[in-house]
Amino acid sequence: MKRSYCLIRQIIPQPKKLWIRLMFCWIVKLSNMLYDERLSPEMAEDQVIYNEHQVRYELAVALIQDLDSEAVVIDCACGEGYGVKHLAETGRKIIGIDISEEVIKTASVKYQADNLSFQVDSAEKLATVKDSTVDVVISFETIEHLPNYEAYLANVGRVLKTTGYAVISTPNKAVFGAKNPFHVREFNKQEFVEVLGKYFKQVKVYEQFNGLASWIAGEGEGKAIVSSPSKPYYFLAVVSQSELPKMPGTVMSGNGLAYERRENNPAWKLINKVYSIVRKFV
Repeated sequence: MKRSYCLIRQIIPQPKKLWIRLMFCWIVKLSNMLYDERLSPEMAEDQVIYNEHQVRYELAVALIQDLDSEAVVIDCACGEGYGVKHLAETGRKIIGIDISEEVIKTASVKYQADNLSFQVDSAEKLATVKDSTVDVVISFETIEHLPNYEAYLANVGRVLKTTGYAVISTPNKAVFGAKNPFHVREFNKQEFVEVLGKYFKQVKVYEQFNGLASWIAGEGEGKAIVSSPSKPYYFLAVVSQSELPKMPGTVMSGNGLAYERRENNPAWKLINKVYSIVRKFV
């Protein structure tokens, strides 16, 4: 709760009246159960949030593998370092940045490699990063948390080389109906395109979907079939002042544990038990 309260306190001033503070703490505590704002693989492997992050980073890895071996890549708001670990496997120079000292300490111990480093810094300022020194900025699920998201975009543009690009994702406002107290500003697709276009000449927005999956573990090349797609849950943008990189093909991630967790839901078990009793009288 302490971590979440610190995060949300940056957005909303601390209330003076006791009853408002108590309600505020209750909302934050409830939010911890409803919203996964930082990914910890050990805690999330049986949840869809794991796959949501996994496909983004798999796509990012595919992109930066085409870069020069000396390329510099920043993971802005890297959290506990799950994605940084995968980016570092490409052999490029990876820098994980997060505003939380506690999180950076944890990530620095947990993930170590010669081409990997971590820095405490604000996504809105990127004060530790010099102008025009970065080839790629990866920044997933960040912009919606920032009060000054336009300063964030300006500084992402500042640190990128002329030929550099950024990969930025955010939730689709049209899908997430419940108000997430950790989000300052959410965007629909048009709003996202417009705000990115204020800072980058080239903007391409892709859509990320969630859904139940069924697959057969066969041999050789596979095939992905998407039936009855819903609205996109997230948008993923690639932005640059110059030519955009060639995007890889569709990236999908299935989660058997998440499906098993759904099937083991107490409500499902109760329904199955009632059904088995009713069957005896048929």
